[in-house]
Amino acid sequence: MSRFNFIELNYRYIFSHLIILSFFLFSQLNTLGAQELIGISADWDNSLKEWTIYTTDDHLEGELQTRWMIDDDWSDWSIRFGQLDGRIKMKWKDDPNEWEFRSGNITINARTVFKNDFREWRIVGSRHTVNIKTRFGNIFDEWDASNNQGQFYLRTAYQGDPRDWQIEDELETTPLEIKVVLVFIALYTTTFLQ
Repeated sequence: MSRFNFIELNYRYIFSHLIILSFFLFSQLNTLGAQELIGISADWDNSLKEWTIYTTDDHLEGELQTRWMIDDDWSDWSIRFGQLDGRIKMKWKDDPNEWEFRSGNITINARTVFKNDFREWRIVGSRHTVNIKTRFGNIFDEWDASNNQGQFYLRTAYQGDPRDWQIEDELETTPLEIKVVLVFIALYTTTFLQ
């Protein structure tokens, strides 16, 4: 075997393994974006500071909790969901009309469409914008969000009880970060702003 053929075989071997490795890494990174959310529940009946987010994958759950467990500070939350680790925080102190989600280099803003009208919100990411609003005016037990990629419904499992929520997630190409903010806004508004 000539030296040229040996070098060419090594390059082919390395190139084929890089393609396989790239495909594997891309498929693993993309699994979070494709998650379908099905529910969220408070971890405790007497506290709304810790929540678990459920998906169609039984092995993947998310955590949503206040960052300051001792104080009654509801303006700063942390989210952990698989490889997603972020923070949802009121943009301006004592103004629940605007929130900001940050995770790594991703920033998503949520703000009421009309000041102090908590029935309708606009969620804006770098490539996605989704509006979420109460389904029936001043009844905060059901929320509806939609864009050109599908719809997203949230409703309390039991009317008037914000501890358990059911989710119908048809936003297949919408990033998980946007979906988490949608859930948070409905949950926070229903629980703390009514």
